[in-house]
Amino acid sequence: MSTESQSTNVTEEGTSVTEEVNASERLETEALAEPETELELDQVFEILKNQRRRYVLQHLNDVDDTVSMSDLAEEIAALENGKEVSQLSSSERKRVYVGLYQCHLPKMDSMGVVSFNKPRGLIERGPNAAVFDEYLEFEPEDEGPAWHRIHAITAGASAVTLLVALLVQPFVAAPLVVLAGLLIVAANVGCSAAHYQWVRANDDEDGDGVGVTMGETSSA
Repeated sequence: MSTESQSTNVTEEGTSVTEEVNASERLETEALAEPETELELDQVFEILKNQRRRYVLQHLNDVDDTVSMSDLAEEIAALENGKEVSQLSSSERKRVYVGLYQCHLPKMDSMGVVSFNKPRGLIERGPNAAVFDEYLEFEPEDEGPAWHRIHAITAGASAVTLLVALLVQPFVAAPLVVLAGLLIVAANVGCSAAHYQWVRANDDEDGDGVGVTMGETSSA
């Protein structure tokens, strides 16, 4: 075989390898650009029906970056309790953290809605997250009742009621202080019960109390 023929064969083989590599790279790029699976309508509603999952999507849209479990839990706990992050108690943080870690984020990750790196405790938008953008864009702001204000108002009204009863009691025969005390107890129990029911309604699928604590995610 002549030198010219050998050179031609080498050139053709090199071109063939280059074309195969380019084709492989194109396939990988297209695979990354496409969603993992196309969500069914009932799956979309399954994600949207829970307020906590909507908060996750909205927060990831707002920050447009990877977030940590602790930061995400704090932001959502603040929304649910109507407080600033600095005012949250450890139990309020932990309750949201556990629910996200055990229930909501794994479910959203399995549908490609978020990418949840469990060992590192990091979350970002998944390949199917864009499906929900149109729903979140027009969703009215709903942060729930400002329970800290409701409890403060109830406590203030209770104090005023007791003070009035004490001032009026010497002039009447009825046991106003006792009646005022019963009214105060009933008001505070009712307020606490309403808050509890609201929390339960928003924790409908959380796996609280299974033993996960905020320190259990490790950094790889």
